Formats: sequence, C-alpha cells, structure tokens
Amino acid sequence: MQTSKRAKATSERILAFISFGVIVYSIVQLFSDTQTTGPYIGAILLASIMLILSLANIAIQESNSLNSQTIKKEKETMMYKEEEMIEEAELAKSLEEHLDRVISNPLNKLVILRGDKPDAVMLPIEEYERMRDIANYLEEINAKKIKRE
Repeated sequence: MQTSKRAKATSERILAFISFGVIVYSIVQLFSDTQTTGPYIGAILLASIMLILSLANIAIQESNSLNSQTIKKEKETMMYKEEEMIEEAELAKSLEEHLDRVISNPLNKLVILRGDKPDAVMLPIEEYERMRDIANYLEEINAKKIKRE
C-alpha cells in the first residue's frame, strides 16, 4: 500500500514538472514566433490545468499522510489519527500517562502498534461495556431472526 502511494505521489510530481515545462516552452515559443500563436496558447491553457490538478492532488495526498494512517482490513478501511497510535514499547514506558488520557474522555482510544500494524485498542471501560452491550443486543436480534426462518 505504501509503495503505490509513493508511486502515485511521484507520478503526480512528474506530471506537474512536465506540465510546467510545457508551459515554459509554449510561452517561449509564443514570444519567439508571433505568427502562430494559437497552438501555443492552447498548450499553455491545457498544461496549466494539468499543473493545477497535479499540485492539488499532491497537496491532498500530503495532508492525508500527515494527519492519519490508513489501515486496510478485509472490506473496510479504518482511519486513526497520529495521536491515537502508539508503539508497544512507548506504551510500556508511560502506561499510566496514556491510561489516564484514555480514561479522561469516553471518546478517547489508543491503538497499540506492533511493527507498524495495529494489534490492540485501549479504550475506557464504559465505552467497552457499551460496545459489548450493543454486540449482545445485535446477537439477540440475529438469533430471533434465525428462529423465525
């Protein structure tokens, strides 16, 4: 996944560089050959649009990679903010501090990483119990539905 993101970012940069080159070349040609301006103006407009789109894509990709890490699962994508993730070794060094941070707000969670992969999630007991109750309720509904069939 990381390789394809890097390849896409690199291709966007190459496209932006080529578009910029076409713009510069067309402007130089436009001023040196005033008889045939049409093709050069068209090339400048097209290359300008390509440059703007490439730069916008680069900016979007970089802002996404700075603020969060995407972790692919079977059919879903989970997004975690950088401040929600911690390496296992770092958690061991300051467990009490991170536990207090998670407990202080029911919406806080801490994704524990082992070698860049999520391995566990730390969350407040109230949130875990709420999720367990919802799961139990859904299992009861599913069991009733199966009995009817």
